[in-house]
Amino acid sequence: MQETNSKSGLASDAIKFVSQVANLLTTEEYAQVLIDEEEVDEIDAINLAYRNYDGMETVEHLIRVARHIWDKHDSTNS
Repeated sequence: MQETNSKSGLASDAIKFVSQVANLLTTEEYAQVLIDEEEVDEIDAINLAYRNYDGMETVEHLIRVARHIWDKHDSTNS
C-alpha cells in the first residue's frame, strides 16, 4: 500500500512541478507583457526581456526542485 501512496504522491508532485514550469513566461511572452502593460516599444521590450532573463538561474532552480521531488519519493532513500 505504501508503494501505491508513494507513486500517487510522486505523480501529484510531478504534475504540480510540470504545471509550475508550464506557467513560466518565455522571454518573448515577457516582452509582450512589457509592451502591453508598460507600454514599452517592441525593440526595447525584447531587449529588456532578455536583459532581465537569467536562463541559467531558472534552469538551476528547476533542476533543484526536480531533484527534491525525486529524493522525496525515491524508495532507495527510505
